[in-house]
Amino acid sequence: MTTYPLAAQVLGSLLRRGRLTAPVVTVLADMSVHPLWIHDGVTRYFALHEVAAAQARLLGAADVCVTGPIVRPAFRPARDACEKQVARTRFGLPQQAKLALVVAGAWGVGDVALEAADLAATGLVVPVVACGHNTELHAELTASGTAIPVGWTDAMADLVRACDVVVQNAGGLSSVEAIACDVPVVTYRCLPGHGTANAAALTRAEWVPWLHDAEDLARALTDALTHPAAVSPRERLVGADPAEQLAAMAKDATASSHRRSTVGFAVR
Repeated sequence: MTTYPLAAQVLGSLLRRGRLTAPVVTVLADMSVHPLWIHDGVTRYFALHEVAAAQARLLGAADVCVTGPIVRPAFRPARDACEKQVARTRFGLPQQAKLALVVAGAWGVGDVALEAADLAATGLVVPVVACGHNTELHAELTASGTAIPVGWTDAMADLVRACDVVVQNAGGLSSVEAIACDVPVVTYRCLPGHGTANAAALTRAEWVPWLHDAEDLARALTDALTHPAAVSPRERLVGADPAEQLAAMAKDATASSHRRSTVGFAVR
């Protein structure tokens, strides 16, 4: 099982050539499907949504199962207001302010400082920026005072739950993790290439709106802060249980292996 395109190519090739006997599952972690993810040797694909599944089929994937987001169990909605307050205390965040979490991957890539400035300029939220390993961005935001920078953390689920809206620029795993936490997500100042491709696909799926200017940003923030339940797509997530899918595939593979070994023994 893999989430990486090149690993899917390797494992699919090994299975097709008989060098691997276990079934191969590729998880399409983004809403936009890159052609490198698809290999005719892969047994099955897990897709976030029918939008991603349709792209995979057009690229040649024969067996695609829509599972919805596959994230760690830690990414879940806050149990109550107290849990949100505890999370804010953990990261030194203000308790009463409306907070917008800016995510840009582990490298903190993109127009992140400009995103934070635009968010602050709306007067609707206090920007909190997950800087990841980008120490220069952390220092820049600290000096400017336009946002609250947070360095690398392995407690992203708590950080997401501490905030009221997530602003992302690449459409990757952070987007679906926020959705799993039932926190509204918007796309703003997205990265070229995979960022714009994911933004378009997330919009088609009606999961995450793609905002193109400051006016869009202010309007979307107002909606997210006023009617978060209506904006978050978590209640609309549907799909097969990936654990059940894997268990069934493993059972089938075991039965098939047993049949082959039985036939081989009879022949000998």
